[in-house]
Amino acid sequence: MRPGAEGAEADQQAWNNALTGELQLLKDSVTSGGSLAQVEYGIKVKNFYREKAEALYKQLYALNPDYTYIYAAY
Repeated sequence: MRPGAEGAEADQQAWNNALTGELQLLKDSVTSGGSLAQVEYGIKVKNFYREKAEALYKQLYALNPDYTYIYAAY
């Protein structure tokens, strides 16, 4: 992670640029077949996005400790 808001934006852009390749790596790492493969891939994708959300939240908090995240269920 790069420091500052510009660094956060650059990190996010780099992540966006690599997204397709990263998702393909996750898909290629699935070892099971059939519908179980879809479940395994889905879990890996969920965890991938969860880790990114956690990293973003930490980065936002480092930039602004008063930052709050408002969650609204669908």
